[in-house]
Amino acid sequence: MKMHQKIKAYPGVALTAVALVVVILFGIMGTFLLYISSSGGLSAAGFLNGHKAYYIADAGIEYALNELAVTDTIVNETVSFGDGQFTITNTALTDTTFRLRSVGSIGKYTRNIQMDYYYVNIEPVPFEGANLAMDLTDWEGSGDISGEFDGTEVPVVADTAGESIIEAGNDDPFTISAWIRLNPLWDDPDNVMVIASLYQDEDKTYALFLEGGTVSGDVVAKVALRYRDVVFVADNSDVNDGEWHLVTGTAVRNGNTISCRIFVDDTEYADLTQRAPGNPVTGDVVYVSIGSWSPGGGDYFSGSISSVGVYQETLTEEDVSEIYYANPDVSGSAGSLITQILTVSEF
Repeated sequence: MKMHQKIKAYPGVALTAVALVVVILFGIMGTFLLYISSSGGLSAAGFLNGHKAYYIADAGIEYALNELAVTDTIVNETVSFGDGQFTITNTALTDTTFRLRSVGSIGKYTRNIQMDYYYVNIEPVPFEGANLAMDLTDWEGSGDISGEFDGTEVPVVADTAGESIIEAGNDDPFTISAWIRLNPLWDDPDNVMVIASLYQDEDKTYALFLEGGTVSGDVVAKVALRYRDVVFVADNSDVNDGEWHLVTGTAVRNGNTISCRIFVDDTEYADLTQRAPGNPVTGDVVYVSIGSWSPGGGDYFSGSISSVGVYQETLTEEDVSEIYYANPDVSGSAGSLITQILTVSEF
């Protein structure tokens, strides 16, 4: 008879084996969860730092544009910014266009932004369509004709007798415009400075000038226009910043009522009407004085005047804007410049 050997069961060993398998499985799952969690954290941190790097690169563009506004140049450099840094480089693509690149970085993360641009030169140019247009740097005459005025008498006066500047009429409309840059050292709030004066003999007939004043303790130069005995002042205007500005005054008479508009660059700063206390202007205006009322007439300009334009009509805001932006010079040369952005992209 064949005997069957009995096998003893040990329940404790089986349970231990099962528990060990469960522990191993939980360990594997825990490790996997930790890996997933760690990976997700790293991914989130990377996403955040990538965005930080982009904004740092954008800060580099803003920094470079600010330097351009202050110094007319952009210097290749690396600048610390918070926990990261940006590196800016400026490269000429042609004689007139440039490419600005900014690389923002934080840790191992980097983002790149580039901007293509060119300069628009808003230095004064002779006006189109003016009855009288004088670029003082080219104007042939006696005395100092450089267009630079030091606040004392400078004999920049044109005798245009026989060539009327403003012809007498029923409404006598006129406009005087000029590019000006006030001497940055000028600080006299009680001073009046004539830009251009149109007159008959020694009579102060029409004039565009600046009137000094103070606003919150700062010395300002307000743009003003004279029509015979009537004076209009754009109280909210100010050109005392050492920059080139196109200043324009236009007026028209209706009986004894004079209406005036005053612009700085392409923005209107005054729309005023007054009753004239005296008689209307009669006879043609044939003389112009630049930088003073008339020869020896006082209230001398301090700074630069260029491209004086006189019109026997009242220009509109659209006309003035067209003059301001007419035929911009994109040569890229330093001067009073604004920047025209062509494209902005990542690279």
